[in-house]
Amino acid sequence: MTTIRIERLVKTYGDQPVLHELSLEVRAGELLTLLGASGSGKTTLLRILAGLERADTGRVMFGDVVVQDGAAFVAPQKRGLGMVFQNYALWPHLDVMGNLSLALREQGLSKHEIAQRVDEALQTVGLAGQRHRAIHQLSGGQQQRVALARALVARPRVLLMDEPLSNLDAGLREQLRDDIRALQQRLGITTVFVTHDQTEALAISDRIALLHQGRMVELGAPEQVYTRPQSPYAAHFLGKANVLDGHAEADGWARVGQTRLKLSGSVGPGALQILIRPESLRWADDQALNGVDVQITALRMLGPLREYVMRSESLACSLVLLEPSSAPLRTGAARLYLPPQDLRAWARQTN
Repeated sequence: MTTIRIERLVKTYGDQPVLHELSLEVRAGELLTLLGASGSGKTTLLRILAGLERADTGRVMFGDVVVQDGAAFVAPQKRGLGMVFQNYALWPHLDVMGNLSLALREQGLSKHEIAQRVDEALQTVGLAGQRHRAIHQLSGGQQQRVALARALVARPRVLLMDEPLSNLDAGLREQLRDDIRALQQRLGITTVFVTHDQTEALAISDRIALLHQGRMVELGAPEQVYTRPQSPYAAHFLGKANVLDGHAEADGWARVGQTRLKLSGSVGPGALQILIRPESLRWADDQALNGVDVQITALRMLGPLREYVMRSESLACSLVLLEPSSAPLRTGAARLYLPPQDLRAWARQTN
């Protein structure tokens, strides 16, 4: 298994900076997701790893081999990688066998070995016996599986995936996401997966690197970055959050509107931004500490979940709570509990 080391990469297009001295290590055998909004630099970074772009400065290593720095540049076809693209990038005039065998023929393998490798790759992605199907005869999900098999057939040491699920409908996207994860874990291939979808990233990753304006602003396991984000930007990007504006008080307390809230740790003086996830709010009819009265103003059925929208006059804001739809239905006035351990607070940024 191969470790990828990215050291102080800089990339600009004209006078537009895209990556700002970005450093990152992808551990051997892990699936690391590059997550970010459009323009964050995630696809540019993936293309640099693939050798499709050159960084202005910095170094990239696959294991002990420098594949790009100021003096060296290893061509894409010599990096030992497989790549899966958003638009599949399959040759429409070739059948499944033809698409998978191109790279193998360039390696000089015999017809027997090529056929064996192709059958093995198709078996791996759940398309056994499909080698002679025309590409136009395949569904979108099957075409993406062919693209994945093509990336695996040459037995790469690194797998790069550029938003491979974005063109699929929701049900198929979820199924193929789970299949990719299971396959990656079984094969142990070091994988870099690019997406803008935070749900996808949380579901599939060993670790997530969140990029924003060419900088890495968060790195960690899915549960860590979701429950304990290190910045308001990360908290917002990684899922829904209730945002409270308040001011710090002594001994780990904060004042929000007319209410004092106990936080899980001490914070510096001044204005605060406090975040809590909708699923962390609790009903608490008799709760005194961190309890607030609310008026339910709307509710939405979201399949297995029910979403409540509420107004708190004492906090001077609206709140959203998520709970299983099987829980008893509530309407009208209610009381909420904001658990201190689930409140994340940062100094409020002012323009």
